[in-house]
Amino acid sequence: MVLIKIRQLLLILAALLGMALWLSMLHSPEPQWDEGWTMSLARTWVEQGVYAQPLDGTLIAPSLAASFPTVVPVALAFKLLGVGYWQGRMGIALLNLLSLAALALLARRLYGASVGIMVVPILLLTTIHATGNPLFVGRQAMGEPALMLLLCLAFFTMLPALAGSWRWMLATVGLFGLALITKAQTQPFWIVALLAPLLLLLWRRHWAMLVRLLVILVGSLGAARLITVAWNLWMLDPTLPVPEVVGLTRTLATVFTLASRQLALEFTGAIAVPALLGMAWAGWGMFRQCPQLDWGDPNQIVRLSILAFVLSWMGWFLLLAVAWARYLYPVVFLGAIFATAMLADWTGDFRPAEVLQRLRTGGRAGQAALVALALLGVAIPATIFHQIITYPISTDQPLLATSAWIKAHVPADARVETNETELFVSLDQPYHFPPYQQHVVANQRLLLREAVPFTYDPLLADPDYLVTGRQEQAWQLYAPSIEAGHFQLLQEFGVYRIYARVRL
Repeated sequence: MVLIKIRQLLLILAALLGMALWLSMLHSPEPQWDEGWTMSLARTWVEQGVYAQPLDGTLIAPSLAASFPTVVPVALAFKLLGVGYWQGRMGIALLNLLSLAALALLARRLYGASVGIMVVPILLLTTIHATGNPLFVGRQAMGEPALMLLLCLAFFTMLPALAGSWRWMLATVGLFGLALITKAQTQPFWIVALLAPLLLLLWRRHWAMLVRLLVILVGSLGAARLITVAWNLWMLDPTLPVPEVVGLTRTLATVFTLASRQLALEFTGAIAVPALLGMAWAGWGMFRQCPQLDWGDPNQIVRLSILAFVLSWMGWFLLLAVAWARYLYPVVFLGAIFATAMLADWTGDFRPAEVLQRLRTGGRAGQAALVALALLGVAIPATIFHQIITYPISTDQPLLATSAWIKAHVPADARVETNETELFVSLDQPYHFPPYQQHVVANQRLLLREAVPFTYDPLLADPDYLVTGRQEQAWQLYAPSIEAGHFQLLQEFGVYRIYARVRL
């Protein structure tokens, strides 16, 4: 008994040490364009008390920033730790850790203790490509960790809600409502997730369970709407200009180019193979045992709901979505439940002695154990290797050097033009950026390969300085003005270049 307690204590200490080490790594990866909008909004909220986006010394309504379930922890981190990139990422990193804990609790309820214990290690060690791994995604101020936390908690509370607890029903409705507004693309797949068991319950005539599921479906949609309206009334200033953004759906959610579809397949192979195998295993098991399964059991309903959610999301990613790796993250994250349950089934709850016995015996059990060992033997070393090689080559050091130079050399009243939104959180000077609609034009050019010209003229804002970086490398928005001699290069830090306006 003493040895068991010592072992448990050592495991807890190792986990705490690992979390502390991971939290110290927030300077990598390099800051992203999407993060910039969210952090700029959070900074303005904390420093000025206004939920708005600065633009050239004035304020406009936020548009491209993440929704408030992501902005709130970033702003709270700014309030407690000060404004900065690692501080903003800290808020999301802590959410990421909570989402992993919620995943473990959910997996334990659905498939037992061994799956609950192993689901996080399996997720972290078999998601090969870093951009789909929580160890990477959780170090960015993006909306995915908040979404995963809310969904895991909602599915967890859905179990007692379906068993008849109306207090848990209210919690489920509220959590799903928040999840639906955290990421815009969540709603259609969530509706599929609840319709799949709803249709089955209708067929099997489980009326009580069907009514509870309907309450969750309708109530969550209503909660999402009420939360949105309440937040807007409380936080948004109706007098602020609301810039128009038209066409984002066509350039992000319904992309039919061959290049995107090929990239989607590549990312699926590099990120989601364990999740796909687990989904196939769970789906085949439900199909084969459908007549014998107790569909009045909340566990079966929630399993089917999660499976329908990840399968429909996977179909969207493969067939329609722009092939960004983080768009696959919900499939990998929630699919880890099925991947871990599959591996537990094939390895006798991860017991080495049982695996050896099955390998000696042969047959289907031996073949399954061999496949499990092969999967783990390939995925774990590849994941560790990719995490190691990607970590040092992508940091925030060029951004910090650029920000420091601007603070030291650019007058406080000078106007800075830039499309590198990650700079916003550190700029004290008034800054100007292209209209939101230029983002759609850039997507048309880069993702859809359409010959659409940029109509933006940076000189109209009369900037004193121009800063370019990774976004300009992709867009080439300012290249004509630079080539025409309107800006002179002053300094260069990594991908960032600082120009002064040439005034004739």
